[in-house]
Amino acid sequence: MAQWSRCVSAMALAEAGGVPADRLPYLTRSFTPEALRRGSGRADLPGALERELGAVSVNEAQSNPFQPDLQLRGFTASPLLGTPQGLAVYQDGVRINEAFGDALHWDMIPENAVREVDLVGSNPAFGLNALGGAIALRMKDGFTAPGARLQALGGSFGRRSFSGEYGVQAGNAAAYLAAEGLDEDGWHNRSPSRLRRRYGDIGLRGRTGELHLSLTAGHSRLVGNGLLPVELLAADRHAVFTHPDRTVNDLVMLSPRGTTELTEAVSLQAVGYVRSFRQSTFNADIAEFAACDDGAGALCTEDGARVTGRGSGQPIPAAVLGGAPAGVLNRTSTHSTSTGGTAQVTVAAPVLGRGNRLAVGLALDHAASDFAASTELGALTAGRSVFGLGEDIAQPDGSIAPVRLRSTTTTWESMRPIRWRCRTAWR
Repeated sequence: MAQWSRCVSAMALAEAGGVPADRLPYLTRSFTPEALRRGSGRADLPGALERELGAVSVNEAQSNPFQPDLQLRGFTASPLLGTPQGLAVYQDGVRINEAFGDALHWDMIPENAVREVDLVGSNPAFGLNALGGAIALRMKDGFTAPGARLQALGGSFGRRSFSGEYGVQAGNAAAYLAAEGLDEDGWHNRSPSRLRRRYGDIGLRGRTGELHLSLTAGHSRLVGNGLLPVELLAADRHAVFTHPDRTVNDLVMLSPRGTTELTEAVSLQAVGYVRSFRQSTFNADIAEFAACDDGAGALCTEDGARVTGRGSGQPIPAAVLGGAPAGVLNRTSTHSTSTGGTAQVTVAAPVLGRGNRLAVGLALDHAASDFAASTELGALTAGRSVFGLGEDIAQPDGSIAPVRLRSTTTTWESMRPIRWRCRTAWR
């Protein structure tokens, strides 16, 4: 099954466009690393945007501080698959919204390696889903951030973090490396989180241009046990309703970029990338299953539909629960590999004796994603955990069923609105 759609868009403008902020026909705001650290003492990109801008709000809908939903005037950048996304985020010209679902994983951004953050108002030049605007991250390198910096922090609920960075320049060459790690126990019971991020850059600078190769890598294991009834909260503020609720993310991205002056008035900027992202989730929840009213001893949903096994296709007997409340273990896995590049030519030549700057460019992005989801029947224990019974389930109405999906997307974007065809296929 295949679906074809038209893409009318524009490429993301490269950093080296050279237009002063006060000449741009849209609102821009810039933030330095000092602004990112203000308040908490460590780099915190979503928190800094919320502190510095009244139009930004952050909530922890996933019940984990490293999986926030950020909203700018009602438009969202969220790690939750299925959330309507309305903000595009770029890292040195590479769009880091994931290819599958356009989700944005804040825990994969190496925040201590961010040199400057530009927040740009709604502008079609920033491509897909930039309805509410775009966030452009400019990263450090050995030319702009020489020297060594170390930081260690500790706090409540078992939080401890360490970050370090080192930049060095030798003539026309420079290197930069940043690493950070964070662990915490969480204020809920059974809610630990672990975060590791690394960023490296090698750069060469010549008389007419500059070339860089950067590597971004991250690993996180985040637990965000969700909301609980007020009665349980009143009895124990650290309690959890069901557990576990775990998300594991892994990212590797390699990106070359460069800029060169072709003539005194004409310059070329280009960036490419290869990106691999893997995610697995494991979520325990209560299920509204009980013995069927017809006395057959099978397990039924609230509306009377029989719960059947994925492999056998036969109704599951209610006796397998052993008298315990029914639960489910939801699992998902996502693997996306994306490649692409952007090239832009900037011409800064007067026209009729007046200052003028013309930018023309093209971008190509290609991504292949594999997604799978399944639901296993379980029983709720006295400790509020769900014990799996080894049977994946599927309902006749399809509301709980194994899912396997493969999506391939190719997108062209140009500086002027040209119609292109984009293909998305799934099975």
